[in-house]
Amino acid sequence: MASAHDLARLLTKGDRLGFFAHLDDRLWEIVGGGPQGWRHRLESVALNPQPLPPEPPEIGQRVMLAMARGIIVVGGREESAVHAFWEDLEDWCGTGWPRRWPFPWPDPWPDPRLDPRADRRPEILVGAALTATALAARYPEGEMRDLFDAAGQRLMDAALG
Repeated sequence: MASAHDLARLLTKGDRLGFFAHLDDRLWEIVGGGPQGWRHRLESVALNPQPLPPEPPEIGQRVMLAMARGIIVVGGREESAVHAFWEDLEDWCGTGWPRRWPFPWPDPWPDPRLDPRADRRPEILVGAALTATALAARYPEGEMRDLFDAAGQRLMDAALG
């Protein structure tokens, strides 16, 4: 374990990654730090030149932006646009009991591939929640700000719970 002086020096230099790595060396296994780690990362990218698929938070961001574009385009004309947005969000986050009841028993499902809750990944929901909150911050007080703020809260609750 590093001394308090080493930790303070790393914090004053702004090296947060080094700070956390001094607390637990296993961080370098995840991040791949040090000269060998960076070289290994560059070599693995050179072996596979095709683009990597987007990460789950980026997927959530893209889906939320597409939903936001849809409500912005249709939102000025119909009240049903807000209702459609909430229905999409409801399908995405899932609802608690008793809506869409009855659930098949026993829970958990016998075949995990058939479980409809299996595709809800918390990383995607967190990315969408952060995007909805950022969209809410761009609007002045009003219906759109409240809508995106509530959507961000709902998505974050679904991701954490």
